[in-house]
Amino acid sequence: MRLLDKVIFSASDLHIGSPMTHPETIRAIENGIVHSDIAIFSGDIWEGLARHWPFRKRLQACKHTIERWAKKAAMCSTPKWQIYLDGNHELPVYRNGFVNNEAADLMAAVKEHGKQFPHVVFHPKHWFQHGDAVFTHGHIELGFIDTPHSWLRSRIERVTELITPGLPTELVMPRERTVRLIHKAMESEALEGPVNHIVFGHLHTPFTGVSVPGLRLGGQDIQFHNSGVSYKPRKLFNPLFMEFDGDFVSNVRQSNLQHLMHPERAHGR
Repeated sequence: MRLLDKVIFSASDLHIGSPMTHPETIRAIENGIVHSDIAIFSGDIWEGLARHWPFRKRLQACKHTIERWAKKAAMCSTPKWQIYLDGNHELPVYRNGFVNNEAADLMAAVKEHGKQFPHVVFHPKHWFQHGDAVFTHGHIELGFIDTPHSWLRSRIERVTELITPGLPTELVMPRERTVRLIHKAMESEALEGPVNHIVFGHLHTPFTGVSVPGLRLGGQDIQFHNSGVSYKPRKLFNPLFMEFDGDFVSNVRQSNLQHLMHPERAHGR
């Protein structure tokens, strides 16, 4: 799939349908969609695994959100594509064979609801490439695919270097180990050309422009980016605007909920 656009808005880990999601998220993301050409959502957008809310309430929140975003985008003068990738919270089967029927039912209903909107795409692969940028959730590349949280937490290290001072410490993997695992996994994929940027989620820890010398996929040293998570507090969420000059990223800007509530600041116009 190839779309010749100039600005991509990218976010992941919104967890729509969870009471932990920041209440301003839906309207902020709506503004990000409107002020870009493509919105790419790199997984864990819908909360298929949460037990905090009843299934019906979660499903209603998810369907209302995708409809609201699609209708707002349709009001723009040019089509605003929205591309959704699956994350681990949208997958129904765990490595140990446990099947979460609620997640399967919720995602089937959300995707069926999304079919009525012509510019909403649920991408069949776990990654998507546009120009020299690849978008993925990261759960498959990091070896956490379909893995219960108890197994995951036993293999994650506590690191504070990526955390904003004064905020609760998140459980994250060491940064260099993370990007090496993602690079190794992407080496085996049928990429459409050189990759200079990889945007992923899953870690709930925002950063941009991280690189390790020698990690390349047909281009320069790859820059890795993560938009964090839309949980409270809001400072852990930094969606990205990626500007393209032809097939190549020319600029990457991190935004936040406060800026997205004021579109003229978010888009830099």
